[in-house]
Amino acid sequence: MKRFGLALFLMLSALPASAQAASPPNPQDVLRQTERVADWQLSAIASVEAKAGPNEQMSPRGWVFGAFYVGLSALADVSANPRYDEAIIAHGKRERWQLESRPFHADDYIIGQSWIWAYNRTHDAEALAPIKARLDAIIAASPKVSLEYGSNPPPNVESACQERWCWADALFMGPPAFAAMTKVTGDPKYLRYADSEYWATADFLFDKKEHLFARDSRFFTRVGDHGEKIFWSRGNGWVYASLVRMLQLMPGDYPSRSRYEDLFRAMSARLVQLQKPDGTWPVSLLSPPEGTPPETSGTGFYTFGLAYGVRTGLLKEPIYRASADRGWQALTSAVSADGRLGWVQRIGVGPDQVKADDTQLYGVGAYLLAGTAMYQLALDDRSAAATPAKAVRLAHASIPMLVGGTVREVSSVVVPKTHVIHDPLFPIEGAGVESDRIAYRVYLDGRNAVDVFGKKQPGIILDKIGQGGTSYHEETAWGMDFWHVGDSLGAGSLGVLDNGMARQIGDPAQISARVEKAGPNAARLRIESRGFTVDGRKATLTAHYAMVPGSRLMSVEASASKGIPLVAGFAKYPNTTIISVRRDKGWAYFATWGRQSENGKDNVGMALFYPVSAVSRTGDDGRGLYVQFNDARRARYAVAAAWEKEGDGIKDEAAFRAYLDHTVAELGRAASERPIRRVTSKTK
Repeated sequence: MKRFGLALFLMLSALPASAQAASPPNPQDVLRQTERVADWQLSAIASVEAKAGPNEQMSPRGWVFGAFYVGLSALADVSANPRYDEAIIAHGKRERWQLESRPFHADDYIIGQSWIWAYNRTHDAEALAPIKARLDAIIAASPKVSLEYGSNPPPNVESACQERWCWADALFMGPPAFAAMTKVTGDPKYLRYADSEYWATADFLFDKKEHLFARDSRFFTRVGDHGEKIFWSRGNGWVYASLVRMLQLMPGDYPSRSRYEDLFRAMSARLVQLQKPDGTWPVSLLSPPEGTPPETSGTGFYTFGLAYGVRTGLLKEPIYRASADRGWQALTSAVSADGRLGWVQRIGVGPDQVKADDTQLYGVGAYLLAGTAMYQLALDDRSAAATPAKAVRLAHASIPMLVGGTVREVSSVVVPKTHVIHDPLFPIEGAGVESDRIAYRVYLDGRNAVDVFGKKQPGIILDKIGQGGTSYHEETAWGMDFWHVGDSLGAGSLGVLDNGMARQIGDPAQISARVEKAGPNAARLRIESRGFTVDGRKATLTAHYAMVPGSRLMSVEASASKGIPLVAGFAKYPNTTIISVRRDKGWAYFATWGRQSENGKDNVGMALFYPVSAVSRTGDDGRGLYVQFNDARRARYAVAAAWEKEGDGIKDEAAFRAYLDHTVAELGRAASERPIRRVTSKTK
């Protein structure tokens, strides 16, 4: 698919004068409204009459329910109310995590997206097994039927082509399940299959002139009452939302990610042209807007996508934010006093009639996606508004924790033994310490690893992030988590030396954390890991992490109950420059610079400073750089990170080198030091 730069410019220059901004919403108002709609639908779900035709009841494992639960899982990710998590998990258990029966039809395994979500919450293998088996079987068969709608279909399908994604809706129903499976298992085959099939469908159904999607090949030549091509609003909504879902689920450096971004921008530019003055989109997108009724399923999907695009910077022009706000305003106007969403076009395969009291589960699913995205966008607004024009230098230590369904900052915690990696107890997966420049977090799940958040603007963030549906690995208005830790020493973690490899300390019997100084003039965090095993011996490690305002340097002091081979270091990635300074006394450092961000695109600098007298050796075990300390019971060092997208930060290697030399001089009182010797190399 081609790049769309010129087309985007022409589209944006032709926008109607009626595209005026609605007032930006208040985040709590957005969340309350979204929860109200979800609550009404959950209260009514037992008696929902979701019909594909006269007297035909849709399956609770089918696409109507599946689309609703995709939206509900997005709400569960941002809401402190445990009801939504419980509803998804309870539904899965009632259905025994099963899927509908058609082996290849995307409508019959969309519900599996929610089962994968539930697995991430519960780590219950039963939730994952059926959807994994279905996706494995699809990949093994890899159907190659034509994407043309045709005759002689297999039983229970409209066309043989539905063994693949030959209709627009299928791009929402199918590919995100594959992308999510790769994310949860680490196996690239699922995303690889989805990527290949997604573009086969997109290239087939996408109208390169209108930048919209035909519902299926039957609509290539169909026209409406005024001679216009028929582009169904909800059909394009399914595609537009699928692009967002794929971008949310795939790695930032995935080879074809830019194709999804280009298509998303192209559709966005066309869609804002077609929005009606009332904030909704026509049921048939190219039909004259005058006299057409509002329709909320397509509008929900478009508002979801626009809000995501604005948040992530994919859509930069003000018109996109204005369109998202107007879409949300129109959606809220379609909700009755009791929380019932109206104006949802009934089940069909193209544009059809819609009335004020028409509602459907999939329409509510689209509404919940829109609401969660608008809530996150409104939170970004509040954060930006709270940031003073001239930065106030601050430091802050924090343990954000889910308490009674609400995220609160606690001063201390003994981590429950039931806590596992990625569960929602700690929104940032642990405790954190930050300055107005940068933030570090220490995992509280046994890894004892340090990770880092880059900031695009100054301010305190640890109490706000990790509480929305969008991953903090995605770039947003405040910044992003730009470092990948995995099983390495992360971004300056303490660890132990094991057969020549620097590794994380392992799973302790108990972890506790305490904020010793919360800020604003100094921040200090204490973390104790009791009862981890080294060389068959039990040990306790107590570490203090501290920062001061205006600095990117985090100092670390640690003590161990027994003599253990203590090390500290960070992960090393290919094709980065290694920079080191060796001294006879005082302080020294090693550092890396290059495109080592988690998204694979941004330049990042990582450095570890250490007192020469405290270190027995420096090492490179192939996956990380480290220092080993002389005293097997004591460690002292400092770590610093830099991200090129910081507002007024370090943008290139030369500036990073200057920072390193200035910092090591400050740490070691450079006036009394001998001349330094710099060593530079390229990793392979």
